[in-house]
Amino acid sequence: VGADNLFLAGRVAGADAAAYGSLRVMGTAFVTGQAAGIAAALSASSASVSAYSVRKHLCFQNAII
Repeated sequence: VGADNLFLAGRVAGADAAAYGSLRVMGTAFVTGQAAGIAAALSASSASVSAYSVRKHLCFQNAII
């Protein structure tokens, strides 16, 4: 609360230890981290960041989305 320009990334799912092994979240964790980094870089040079501009940069970097 009260934090501006805060970007989070990482696992986007949670489960207990027995079920977690079958979730296969590493790929999504990687790309959410990459997207958060891109959003942070874009916000440093612009007043606003759009999902479209983040996706555009992800595609330019050949990210699997």
